[in-house]
Amino acid sequence: MSVTDQTSLDEVALRHARVCLGPRMRAARTLESCARVVCEVLYEELGAADRVGESSACALVRCFKTHALGALEPSLRAYARTLADVGQAGRPDLPCLTLLASAGDEWAWRSRHTAGRHRLIPLPSQAALDRVPMVAAIFREFNVSIDEARPRHWGLSSDAPRAYGLFHVEDAPGDPRVPEQDAFVRPYGIRSVVGFGGSLRRGDLFVVLLFTKTRVPVAVARRVRGLALDVTTSFFRFGDDEVFDVVGTSGDGAVPR
Repeated sequence: MSVTDQTSLDEVALRHARVCLGPRMRAARTLESCARVVCEVLYEELGAADRVGESSACALVRCFKTHALGALEPSLRAYARTLADVGQAGRPDLPCLTLLASAGDEWAWRSRHTAGRHRLIPLPSQAALDRVPMVAAIFREFNVSIDEARPRHWGLSSDAPRAYGLFHVEDAPGDPRVPEQDAFVRPYGIRSVVGFGGSLRRGDLFVVLLFTKTRVPVAVARRVRGLALDVTTSFFRFGDDEVFDVVGTSGDGAVPR
């Protein structure tokens, strides 16, 4: 899809992305596969015309969710325990912001399994959250506390999806909320960041982040709200045993747990 406006996140592009997302999200059998659909469709369909031809307006699209340490797949649990904020004594209910899906310009950005240290961010305390400026800013914008990221009792569930507000950084270069300015923002021409999220059935939180190569003003960022509600509603249908792909079903070529 080619978009000739100053930004590809206009009403037409977003409407087209929503149309593409609907049937593919409904066909997904796990939360991970549904998140992968969201990242891939937004990366592919929010196109921008450049001098060579059509390219994505997003350098990177990622989806994260909070997940209890003890419920992570073994490889992620092992990785978490190598981190300073977790260690071998990490409690099973420790909330971790876990990467579910990713799509982007670089090959390594197209799978959660090749995302390196961004695969998981432990959140043991408010102090730990404050050391991750973007995540802390997202929590503030969503009006969510660190306590709300902690796993709820097994018997406690929400009866309706809840979409949070928008996270928006109009001018990413030099903004302290956007990390890795020299390694990511400047080299890849990141102009803006737009994020949306919501609650899942057992109270976990999710967030989708778009790192765009075109500037996204406030008025345009607000148009993402309809898309956010669609994604939240689709994600909400998955239970605790339908989060990660099972062996042999991953669409990104990697072998999950």
